[in-house]
Amino acid sequence: MRHIIDLCDLTEKEFSDLYKLVSNIIDRPEGYVDACRGKVLGSLGVTGEFDTAIPAEETGELVPEHYSARLVEEDDRFTFSATYEKGELVQLLLCGEDGSTHRYFINTAKQSFK
Repeated sequence: MRHIIDLCDLTEKEFSDLYKLVSNIIDRPEGYVDACRGKVLGSLGVTGEFDTAIPAEETGELVPEHYSARLVEEDDRFTFSATYEKGELVQLLLCGEDGSTHRYFINTAKQSFK
């Protein structure tokens, strides 16, 4: 058995498999009643949106390659990964076909993941 301290320790596939299993447990708890009795499985959250728009011109350009940015779309979520320098101001904007905009602040401050 592997003990996980931080979800960042998982590979993308491991995280995806875990997310799907947890979703299945939530959707069909009757199949897991005995297997999970008295055990804490973990918790999942929703990333909060950022209310402040960063003033910037729309260029229509892609994120420069040196950031190694990647956006993966699945049926029930998006996963964004990139490499930024400490202190850079970063915001992910998702624009809907209906004209809606969802802003997500990306923290680039140095963090300890202990």
